[in-house]
Amino acid sequence: MLLGLLIIYFVLCLLVPTLRIYKATGKNLITFKGNDNAHDLVEFYMKVLIGLCIVAGVEHWQPSIFNFYIFFNEAMVTPYGYALIIISMAWTVIAQWQMSSSWRIGIDNENKTELRQHGLFKYSRNPIFLGMLGLVLGIFIIRPIFLNLLTFVLSVILITIQVRLEEEFLDRQHGQNYSTYKSQTRRWI
Repeated sequence: MLLGLLIIYFVLCLLVPTLRIYKATGKNLITFKGNDNAHDLVEFYMKVLIGLCIVAGVEHWQPSIFNFYIFFNEAMVTPYGYALIIISMAWTVIAQWQMSSSWRIGIDNENKTELRQHGLFKYSRNPIFLGMLGLVLGIFIIRPIFLNLLTFVLSVILITIQVRLEEEFLDRQHGQNYSTYKSQTRRWI
């Protein structure tokens, strides 16, 4: 069930918005170029983390090296993990829809986009990344093993780095408008 939910998540949160916006604008939304910079290094490791999320969905062969079910009742916490994944998926899809044609995978230095400050962006400067973190935390709650804990911790680190890179970019692109928005809206929630 987890693997199916992850496939739905990636289709709804990566494939569909990429194709929708590409069809509307004709622009490639994947901005990573494979250069030797922090942005593209984070992109490489994010691909690794996506792979780990997929591995997490294949529950049958994962070794239980480190299992937090010692501390929690599996039947009690697993539904919360699934609920968190579903809420994160809905949250991410809504945020991407609200971002409209400004949504990109990475930093787009070639095309100026509109600064989004409405909807979920009124409460969080990074609702899409927040949804991604909710997904990985949900996976860990469902399968609390060392690999999933490591995936969650690395996701937090890499997403935080990417958020800071994007904030520097948005500050350069939108100037005072972004500074004002940043002072009024929290980074996460």
